[in-house]
Amino acid sequence: MGFGTFLGIFLLLVGVSILLRIFTGINIPLGRIALGVFLIYFGVRVILGSSWNIGWKHERQDREDAHTALFREGNFKPNHTDSSTQDYQIVFGRGTIDLTGLAKFQGEKPDTVEVNVVFGEAVVLLDPTIQTQIHASSVFGEARMPNGDLVAFGSMRHYFPNAAQAPEAISVLKVQGNVVFGSLRFETKPGAN
Repeated sequence: MGFGTFLGIFLLLVGVSILLRIFTGINIPLGRIALGVFLIYFGVRVILGSSWNIGWKHERQDREDAHTALFREGNFKPNHTDSSTQDYQIVFGRGTIDLTGLAKFQGEKPDTVEVNVVFGEAVVLLDPTIQTQIHASSVFGEARMPNGDLVAFGSMRHYFPNAAQAPEAISVLKVQGNVVFGSLRFETKPGAN
């Protein structure tokens, strides 16, 4: 049901309500009923995770959904054709970001991958053969490093496997993780070489 249809039905009911009040003395509180129907409609849309975009916004939504999990679960696998910085947002949802496939794009992989988690849960899968620097910040959340170290409030740096001593000729993947009231875990993918 489009907005025009909804507005037409509402105006029709307002007219009927005025006529009923004048001729019969029956008072129907349409304002309260309309507010209640709107709140029920809004609640159902949030629970079902329905799209909030209208026609012309679908193209932008497709681009945003490639790196965003909003009220849903998402699995992301970056590739070397994306820009030098890749951002992933997990908001009120759950997501897995698999960075293990970047090993075959040596020299072409993104410089920085940023993962933002707000009231959600994310797992970042790492390849043990890729030199990786992790910087995680957390506010009332949890950021867990591959070795089990944890930060709940503040920030922490972790070099994986030994990116701190890597020569400058070797490219190092930088991962920035930010968590607010959520959970972010960095893990090695089993069987990744």
